[in-house]
Amino acid sequence: MPLYYFHTTDGEETLDRDGFEFDGPDDARAQAIQTMGEILKDQGVTHWDGPGWAMRVVGEDGALICRLRFSAQAA
Repeated sequence: MPLYYFHTTDGEETLDRDGFEFDGPDDARAQAIQTMGEILKDQGVTHWDGPGWAMRVVGEDGALICRLRFSAQAA
């Protein structure tokens, strides 16, 4: 199974050096959405008026699979 890497940015980029195995890019995208939902559920309050948060999923060859972005601004 191919490896997919989930790099995150929250003012500073954190590279996933280990990766995760999935059957294909659709499964990696689904996991990215699920992971982002869990992070927002658990840590969402910390993202108000911050620099924004992003997850970039790339394949073993470095090709971009998807990019998720989130930012929140209090009124």
